[in-house]
Amino acid sequence: MEMKDLRIFVSVARHGSASQAAKELCYVQSYVTSRIQSLEREYERTFFQRYHRGMRLNHDGELFLDYAEKILSTVDQLRGAMSMTQQKERLRIGTIDTVNQLPALLASFHSMYPAIDFRINRNLSPQLKEAVLKDELDGAFVIDTEVSERLDSLPVFEEQLVLVSHRNASLLEQPFLVFSEGCKYRNRLKAYLTSIGVFDSSMMSIDALETIIGCVRAGMGTSFLPYSVVEPYIQTKEMTYFLPPEEFSSISINFIRKSSNDSPSLARLHHRLKQPSVHPAISI
Repeated sequence: MEMKDLRIFVSVARHGSASQAAKELCYVQSYVTSRIQSLEREYERTFFQRYHRGMRLNHDGELFLDYAEKILSTVDQLRGAMSMTQQKERLRIGTIDTVNQLPALLASFHSMYPAIDFRINRNLSPQLKEAVLKDELDGAFVIDTEVSERLDSLPVFEEQLVLVSHRNASLLEQPFLVFSEGCKYRNRLKAYLTSIGVFDSSMMSIDALETIIGCVRAGMGTSFLPYSVVEPYIQTKEMTYFLPPEEFSSISINFIRKSSNDSPSLARLHHRLKQPSVHPAISI
């Protein structure tokens, strides 16, 4: 049985006539008749009551018609979905939680290439790197990254990490609110605290940027975040900040992709990220 046999069957059932179905489908009548007979032989059933001036479905024919229409409807939906997929390219992009410039960047890119559909996944840099290597993501915005033959790494944003706390709180005399183990901000913070002789600091893991910021604003603790993320709260004097030495505070947000990934849409994004307008200066 082929899909065209089902379409022939449905047309004959609708018109009650092989000749009318042949006209609709642009077949000769003998071909339509032979395909109906082939279906009846295949299923060992007679689907039509045949009369001198036409044909009408019997009980088996009505049952077969119900399934045939469902199958054809599903196939048509599948073809439509595949057609949309061909028209709409998809990019699976990962990002750490603190790329404050990403919404504007994606909005600008989308205005240039509206047919590209984004799927955004947030995670820590090590997990994002692993997802790119496993082809679970097409690319990702991460903090720095070691040089790898399997990955292309493009510096996109330069950031400054600052210690921030509630305006009335001491920066170093409260718990540190940080992302979980593996976060490079957390590692930088530990290195800085060690360099100034602070070895027994309390660290509370919170895996949502919005929650960390909310807790800092509420006076619950100190955090170590990019200046661009907390600048609005510094400007309104809700937070106070301190900029550690450059070796601890300066970071690069890189876009990584597999060297072997030749997706045209990913190449367009990579080219856009190379443009000077993408790299705003961060001043403190």
